[in-house]
Amino acid sequence: RDRSSGGKDPFVRSPHMKAGGTIRGWDGLEVHGEDGGLISVESMVPEDGMLVVVNGCLTCPKFLRSYPGMEAVARDHAGNEKVRFVYLYKTLAHPENDGFIQAFTIEERLEQMAMAKERLKTMIPFVCDGIDNTAMQAFGGSPNSQVVVDGEGGILHAAGWADGDVLREALVGIVGETETTTEVDDLDLPRFRGVTRPAGRVVPRVRPTESLSPLRMEPGASKEKYFVKLRPEASSTA
Repeated sequence: RDRSSGGKDPFVRSPHMKAGGTIRGWDGLEVHGEDGGLISVESMVPEDGMLVVVNGCLTCPKFLRSYPGMEAVARDHAGNEKVRFVYLYKTLAHPENDGFIQAFTIEERLEQMAMAKERLKTMIPFVCDGIDNTAMQAFGGSPNSQVVVDGEGGILHAAGWADGDVLREALVGIVGETETTTEVDDLDLPRFRGVTRPAGRVVPRVRPTESLSPLRMEPGASKEKYFVKLRPEASSTA
C-alpha cells in the first residue's frame, strides 16, 4: 500500500497547519463551484460540524493514488450530516503530465475540474481554487493535503500528504467509529496507472540542474486560442 511517501510532509514548515491551529485568511475565503460562482468556504461547513478538504489535480500522482482512499472514508461517513468532504481542484502540480497545461483563466481550470470529476468517478464533490491560488495557500500549500476544519476555521486534523487510513483514524478520534468500513477494493473506481509526459518533439525538453519556481504571469488579450503557453520558471539566484 502506498502511503503517499516520497518526501517530507509539506506541513513541516507550516507549524500552524496542525490540530489546534487556524486556517489563515479564513474570513472571506472563497472557492468556485461547478458553475463558476463563488462559494464561501465557511458556508460549506455543516452547522456544528466539520469540512474535510483534500487538495488535488489531474497531474498529481499522489492525488491520483490517494483519492480512492478518500472515497472509501467518505462513503462510511455519508450518513453523518456533520461531516462533509470536498476536493479542492488547484493549480497543476506537474504541468504537461498527461498533456494538461496550466490554466490561464478560471474557465480553463473549471474545465479541468469537470474532467477530473468525470475521469475519476468521484462521490466527493469538487470545488475550484481561484487563479490566484488563495484557497490552496490557505490550506497549507501542499499539492495533496487533507485538512479537517470546523466552522471557525479551526483545524481539527491536518496532514501534508493525503492518506485514507490516516484520515479514517483521525475522524474516529473526532466523531467516533462508523458503522461500516469500506475498502478501496469495494469501490468501482479507475485505477491509477501512472502519468505520461510528452517527450517534446518540436523543442527539446529542458532538464534543469537546480530547483526552479514558477513565476506569476498574465496572458495578453487575444481573440484567438492559445496553442502554446509560456511556462516561466526561475532559480532563486536568477
